[in-house]
Amino acid sequence: MPLGKFRPLTGKLKLSKLRLLTGELNLGILRPLTGGLMGDFCSRLFLWGGYVEYRFSIISDRYIDFLHKKEPKVMLNKELPERTYHRKYLGLIQEINGYKYFIPLSSPKPKDYDSKTGNIKQDNLVTIYIRHDQKLYGTLRFNNMIPVPDSEVIAYDLNDEGDLKYKMIVLNELYFVRSNQDKIEKKVLQLYKDKTEGLEKSNGKQKLLDITLDFKKLEKYCDEYKVK
Repeated sequence: MPLGKFRPLTGKLKLSKLRLLTGELNLGILRPLTGGLMGDFCSRLFLWGGYVEYRFSIISDRYIDFLHKKEPKVMLNKELPERTYHRKYLGLIQEINGYKYFIPLSSPKPKDYDSKTGNIKQDNLVTIYIRHDQKLYGTLRFNNMIPVPDSEVIAYDLNDEGDLKYKMIVLNELYFVRSNQDKIEKKVLQLYKDKTEGLEKSNGKQKLLDITLDFKKLEKYCDEYKVK
């Protein structure tokens, strides 16, 4: 397969600027799709500029159930028969205010497109659209991020997925979040600040804050869970 077809995944990345850290994806798993070179390229975790890049994680059912009982607005994991791949609660971990916050990913939905133009919507205070050109791979829903104890964070292993097409979607998502790590970190900090300050914002911004979980309340529940 021509390398040009993988620009959404690789962009203008220079292999010489990467230090490889093994452990995320089997070397041979993508060769049927990409050939040996790209298969090997896609099979590693990368360290850039001295800091560890984002990795995807899953949150335990028991913690999500606990949190949902305390705060019904917290997204529930789907029941096992209804789950598609690991999309039940796949996301990123970002530390803020001494807590590890989990930022969930969501699959593309009709509401992610402008009803008049059909184009992917622009990013806002609570959402980043994981895109390349006019293809939407998913979204990051910051309004649904939750504090999580270390004990309930499960490392996501792409080798557990049996569908090669889905593996490529996840790899594109992973490339996007790593390429936009600074942007994501700023989004987390800004939303956390705006929500916890409790100050009235402009009308459009306030509507987004109104659909955002109460982070301070969730932190208290997280502390309660840790001492159970």
